[in-house]
Amino acid sequence: EAWETDLQDAKGKLFVGVDVGREHDLTVLWVVEKLGDVAYTRRIVTMRKETFDAQEHALYELLKLPQVRRCCIDQSGLGRQFAERAQQRFGKYKVEAVNFSGPVKEELAYPVRAAFEDRSVRIPCDPAIRSDLRAIKKETTTSGNIRFTADRGANGHSDRFWALALALHAAKNKVEMGVLLG
Repeated sequence: EAWETDLQDAKGKLFVGVDVGREHDLTVLWVVEKLGDVAYTRRIVTMRKETFDAQEHALYELLKLPQVRRCCIDQSGLGRQFAERAQQRFGKYKVEAVNFSGPVKEELAYPVRAAFEDRSVRIPCDPAIRSDLRAIKKETTTSGNIRFTADRGANGHSDRFWALALALHAAKNKVEMGVLLG
């Protein structure tokens, strides 16, 4: 793809978001490079019905890069072992397992919208990506809770949206998140 760059040549810090799937959903690895206040998409790896070994291999090739500072992985369902093994290999500092609860999805979804509104994210012009981003629907349950849903189809289950959301979450400033690093 014309928008992809050689990640070895990245001048800024790289951040990775991973939405894990296998049979019905896609596994998507989304890499952004943070330059100033803008997150530029540098790589999107989309896997359909790949073995977990193949998925781990693709992720580990990214995590080996010295420019990769942080990776957030959806640890719900299939992602639990995936995230655990990545943490064992690369450390909990570099790999964060994220449990997709309702409040966490809300915390992840709104910054994606805000990033587009303030033009602090750049994505490739790709119909599958745009379709995924548009497929997310915010619903309010009868008990007043907010949840985010997407129809499941041949193009996945808005897997690209959640991978981007996780990459942007990984790129957040740690101090902004209230975490002090030693």
